[in-house]
Amino acid sequence: MKRLFLSLLLVSLMGCDGEDGTRSSGPEPTTSPTQVASPSPSPPPLVTAPPSPTLASACPNEIAVRSDESLRNGGSVKGDVDGDGTHEEVWAVVDDEGGPGCVGFLVVRRADDSLLSTALPFETLFGTFDPRVHALVDLGPLAGYEISAFVGRGASTEFLALYAVSGDTVVQLKINRRPEPERSVFGTYGSVGHLSAIDCVEGHLVVSTAVPSGESVEYRVKRLGYELQGLVLARTGPPQRDRVDADELSGYPEFVSSPLGSCPQA
Repeated sequence: MKRLFLSLLLVSLMGCDGEDGTRSSGPEPTTSPTQVASPSPSPPPLVTAPPSPTLASACPNEIAVRSDESLRNGGSVKGDVDGDGTHEEVWAVVDDEGGPGCVGFLVVRRADDSLLSTALPFETLFGTFDPRVHALVDLGPLAGYEISAFVGRGASTEFLALYAVSGDTVVQLKINRRPEPERSVFGTYGSVGHLSAIDCVEGHLVVSTAVPSGESVEYRVKRLGYELQGLVLARTGPPQRDRVDADELSGYPEFVSSPLGSCPQA
């Protein structure tokens, strides 16, 4: 009877082995109904940076020079040019060591300090390459202001181009989808031998020239109207042609105002 009791006690102790946290001398089971396998840690998600419009630039110096304040040419202007309700800062830079088409750049700093830019490939087109921001103007349907920038000057004429921010890109507003940037540049000022003007008149952008007619005091005036359709400057109709005396030029608002001076501005 005593031997039977000892045998039962030994079996009982063997059944309790390991329940108090000590390891049994026998092999451990590989799984247990009360054990939950810990999941393997998932690899971190692959984060891909959004593409930057500057990566497609043909100018290898663009990223470096656009943030170099020592290369700024002229002052800067501030206003909402991308339509997000905040003010951006816009300026021009000149890198005299840049290659062809990569000397001047128009730069936009957004509210989050990110930079957008585009080349101003006009350094060989005018007597003096002097890019600088002129004004921020409202030409119509786009959410933000458009950018007016002087891109060069001759003896008495200054030339400007118009730009807009579209998404993450600064684009030149082209006349009727002309691909060449220089064909969408507008003359301003001039001399008695040739006057050029651009302004907003009765809700439209008007581009005009006035040239003396022979030896007389008459001027031949040509006026072209444009409206902004998307990112394209589209003609509103055929040109208006007049012959007027010199003292009648003041009857054309664009010849009296400063460039784009009558357009809504930031």
